Amino acid sequence: MNESRLVSMIVVSEGWFQTGLILLMCLLLAGSLIIVRRKLRRSKKQVAGKKEAAATFLTCVMVVTLYFAISLSFPRAFYADLLLSESKTQLITRESMRYMSFSPVFKLYVIERGPIIRPAQEMSVSIETNDYTPLYTYAKKYEHIVRSDQSIDMQAYVDAVIVPELAKLDDESLTLTELKTALPHHTFTFIENMDVEGGDGDE
Repeated sequence: MNESRLVSMIVVSEGWFQTGLILLMCLLLAGSLIIVRRKLRRSKKQVAGKKEAAATFLTCVMVVTLYFAISLSFPRAFYADLLLSESKTQLITRESMRYMSFSPVFKLYVIERGPIIRPAQEMSVSIETNDYTPLYTYAKKYEHIVRSDQSIDMQAYVDAVIVPELAKLDDESLTLTELKTALPHHTFTFIENMDVEGGDGDE
């Protein structure tokens, strides 16, 4: 496997991310203040205390702004979410984690990894996904199932990919065996619709 694929996604805990970022910002702030004060004191004119204080304040504002900009640029995933990269899938095992990649990374929220119900052949079909790897290629090609936060809309995916195949079952142009062969990363469970009649029965 290509080495670039092995390091295509880096995932770190929120605690380590914030600690590293804060340390980096502290070093940047200290270095910036030293440089600014040296330049001010080396100028030909004597620098008033107010000007030095103003320069220090502006430097602090710049570093704080940079901190928030960097923090917001790294997406966050939460416990039991699933990350899909070009070479692997990774389940989030901590309360909050940050991730970065040199290639697109898609996210599946835990709430969307359960069964999805759709009608077919006058029954309900429970659709479960047992392998999310093929979703990466599809999401990369068809961006309409990807939200602005790079999470995959599983309902939209099912409606675009699986529902048309279920319709072929209804018109008998596709068999159940062919459906399972065409979509091997999904499991289909057919459930009979139970009609419950209300009211009293005949005496």
